[in-house]
This record gives sequence, structure tokens and C-alpha cells, in this order.
Amino acid sequence: MASQTIELTESLYKYLLQSGIQESPIAQELRAKPKSPRDGTECKSP
Repeated sequence: MASQTIELTESLYKYLLQSGIQESPIAQELRAKPKSPRDGTECKSP
């Protein structure tokens, strides 16, 4: 289900870009980040 949502979001995003809608700096920053919610750091409880 999540992958379908991501694919839908990507196609909508491409459609919006083709429509000439300007991409906000925040959107650029989010798109530049990896899709994984983890940034490589993990909390390890003792």
C-alpha cells in the first residue's frame, strides 16, 4: 500500500512540475533527502 502511495505521489508531482507550477524550496529540500525515514542514527536503549 505504501509503495502505491509513493508512486501516486511521484506521478502527481511530475504532473504538477509539467504543468509549470513552481517547486517551493521546502519541497526541493524534502525531495533531496532519502526516502527512508531513518537518517542513519538509531536510538538504542541500554
